[in-house]
Amino acid sequence: MIKAIFSVCLLLFSTQTNATATINYSQGVLAFSSAGAYTLTYWQPAGSIIDHASVNITANNFTGNCSLIQTLQVNGNEISLGSGIYATSLSGVGMSFYLVTATGERIKLKGTLPVSYPTNNLSGPGAISGVAAEIVLTGTVLTGLLSNLPSVTVNVSSSGAVDACSDLTSTSQTLQTTVSSSAVNATSCLVLTPSIQVILPHISNSTLRTIGATAGDTRFNIELNCLSGVTVFVTLTDASDVGNTGPLLSLKPSSTAMGIKLRIVKGNGQVVQYGPDSDVPGNLNQWLIGASATTNNIPLMVQYYREGASVSSGSVEAAATFTLSYQ
Repeated sequence: MIKAIFSVCLLLFSTQTNATATINYSQGVLAFSSAGAYTLTYWQPAGSIIDHASVNITANNFTGNCSLIQTLQVNGNEISLGSGIYATSLSGVGMSFYLVTATGERIKLKGTLPVSYPTNNLSGPGAISGVAAEIVLTGTVLTGLLSNLPSVTVNVSSSGAVDACSDLTSTSQTLQTTVSSSAVNATSCLVLTPSIQVILPHISNSTLRTIGATAGDTRFNIELNCLSGVTVFVTLTDASDVGNTGPLLSLKPSSTAMGIKLRIVKGNGQVVQYGPDSDVPGNLNQWLIGASATTNNIPLMVQYYREGASVSSGSVEAAATFTLSYQ
């Protein structure tokens, strides 16, 4: 008898596939989210930060150690070589960009050529250096719209080390900058007299003999220091009755005289009509002051005005506010 013994060896092969690391951005734009138009004053110092935006970046979909390097390039024109401040459509308003490391270090981007930054070493998926942007005041600014905004291109690639991310192909993302409101309102006049107390002379009841009679004319000025480039308008608002659109200023509740109100007259002799506290062009009862280059004060006069059939002695107190509009 012949016996044959066969031994069968079963060889099992297993394959393991490593996923390629991915780079993810918290959002695809550097979004500035002002609640409304930016209001800038010409006495704010150059370098003042107007608004901030940022994008976080993470590396995912890998296991083990990962070494990455980032190369960034700002797409825009520096206002001066090496300043790291890039021009926008508005003179006096620029943008700066930063690489923000996981430890919070901020490295300012400068120049127009791509620049590579230190490797991000990770022991697992997590945050790598992100990008931040700032709107910066660079000088005198006029009212207008922000456009032609610079952007920044971010390239992430393997550092060359043999690790979990060595098979990462270069990834590139251009982060555009956006503003929810592109309007910039430039405050071109510094008010030198933000609070004015006007003392009227004492008068007797007999001075105001009839309804419509006036007395006690007292002049005062709203003093300004303005830059050239805009036209200045103003609105006076009745502080005791903000809905008042007439020619007479309401008295404060503390006043004790009866049958009397106050009236304010412009430098040209016209009586002031009151309007809402707003700088919107065309605001009700807003009036023209003139070109900012030649405006340094707003001349006014206040006077007693008899409105009642009878007049009683007492105190007279009233208040008004003024709002400048640059157009």
